[in-house]
Amino acid sequence: MTAQGIVVLWTVGLGYLLWIVNLTRRGKLYIGYTVIWVFWTVLGLVIISFQPLLNLITSALGAVFPASALSLLAFALLFAMQIYLLSQLSILSRRVALIARHVALNGLDETKSGV
Repeated sequence: MTAQGIVVLWTVGLGYLLWIVNLTRRGKLYIGYTVIWVFWTVLGLVIISFQPLLNLITSALGAVFPASALSLLAFALLFAMQIYLLSQLSILSRRVALIARHVALNGLDETKSGV
């Protein structure tokens, strides 16, 4: 992989890490998803940074070239979409938990009043 490709991937990777941490900080991404995404992002950045490791992965997968521009863009888009999807699922999960808590508390209040 060229030095320019590594710089681009590091820039994208760091952008993703900042986005993931910000979503988690604001409570819009479940911490379990955050751990998974941070792990895979850091692992990917480590693999592309060390040429022998990248060559090992490339040969193990039977690929000819470490990366192509089209696959890089496709994976970047899919990665971004998955982070967005998981953040939306986290928001939905939190809302369902709040509704369940509200229903449970109101149910207890109604039984106390004899209704």
